[in-house]
Amino acid sequence: MIARGTEAAPPSPFTPEQQRRFDEGFEWAVNKYPPERRKSALLAVLHLAQDQLGWLPESAMAYVGARLEVPFPYGTVTWSVIPLHAFWDAWVHERDIVLSLSRSHDSPPDES
Repeated sequence: MIARGTEAAPPSPFTPEQQRRFDEGFEWAVNKYPPERRKSALLAVLHLAQDQLGWLPESAMAYVGARLEVPFPYGTVTWSVIPLHAFWDAWVHERDIVLSLSRSHDSPPDES
């Protein structure tokens, strides 16, 4: 769990070589956005962390959040909520776009 403004930076989950590659990719992803929008790189950097580790543990999510200085407006939040919400949101929007184009989508009819 991470509470806004109350904790020290989490430790890096990477080996030294993974850290080097992560840092290079991190700078590349963040520099694609203006300085005031650097948090927009969140999903790209989470994907980069997953590429380096082979999976995305909560420690990596916490590390990425600390590096990007992503605040939590509602106090303490588990990091796993952020990517889960992003993936669910992407699926819902994909489904809504496909359905509005009169195409079929392979989701059960009772899902909303």
